[in-house]
Amino acid sequence: MKGVRTILILVISSFAAVGCVTTTPETVLTMSDSFLCELLGPAWITTAKERRVIHEQLDQRGVICGYGRIVGYRQESQEPGKAPKKPEKAPKVRPSSSGTGFFITSDGYMLTSQHVVNDCMRIRTKTWRGELTATRITGDPVNDLALLKTGSKGPFDAATFRSGKRIRVGEEVIVVGYPLGELLGTSIKASVGTVSALTGIRNNTSVMQITAPLQPGNSGGPLLDASGNVVGIVSAKLNELAVLEATGTLSQNVNFAVKSSSINTFLNVTRIQYRSSASVRKLDRADVVERARKFTALVDCEN
Repeated sequence: MKGVRTILILVISSFAAVGCVTTTPETVLTMSDSFLCELLGPAWITTAKERRVIHEQLDQRGVICGYGRIVGYRQESQEPGKAPKKPEKAPKVRPSSSGTGFFITSDGYMLTSQHVVNDCMRIRTKTWRGELTATRITGDPVNDLALLKTGSKGPFDAATFRSGKRIRVGEEVIVVGYPLGELLGTSIKASVGTVSALTGIRNNTSVMQITAPLQPGNSGGPLLDASGNVVGIVSAKLNELAVLEATGTLSQNVNFAVKSSSINTFLNVTRIQYRSSASVRKLDRADVVERARKFTALVDCEN
């Protein structure tokens, strides 16, 4: 049990190392079943070792997970001479994955990461104006992009993409989204960093590397420059534990976002008209976040 506790702490504290989550042994071991199920879902990429540890914790509780959601509880075997126990009522289906999206048109088209909405039977979006249902229109599995359309006509506040001068290494960027909604609440959250590289793993030119801290649920959110224009969409973070096991070194603040150039190509193919503007005036960070709050939404995928 001690070994399991230590490993599970490492799983969660991989985010604490970059200032995202602070936990104690008691916090880890008393986390909700639904949260631990979320760690196994597509929104949180873990190594096989991490998944085994989480499964062991859930097995001890008799919880059955399916793609990040609770699908039931295992029944205890009946003891001889005792009346059978009344079956426990299985909890309602919870979101199998959760992420962030943002509106790109005033009539309700929005973007998110494809892995957030994979195999969804129902998609719910929660905006500052209320809850809306959405439909997946199309996707780009190579660049992990998905185009959604809400059932409401709007009008909606829409994001503006950066045009003209391209983003450079060293520029400040801001991530906004709804990470760890069940744990941290559903208010919008922001983190700040810089562009650390214009390529991703193995020189992938469709993504950029950023230092802004990411957490589960940030996927699909807009990456904004100092003028409040979209320069990318948050997609993934490097798994610190996997890197530690492979290299013996703990990576720090290695996160990735799909470049706006890849997003623009995707939208041009789908013939979606989007807004663009040159980034000529630097805004206060709080003003950038306040503007983003109006076009950014929490995205829940339900099966």
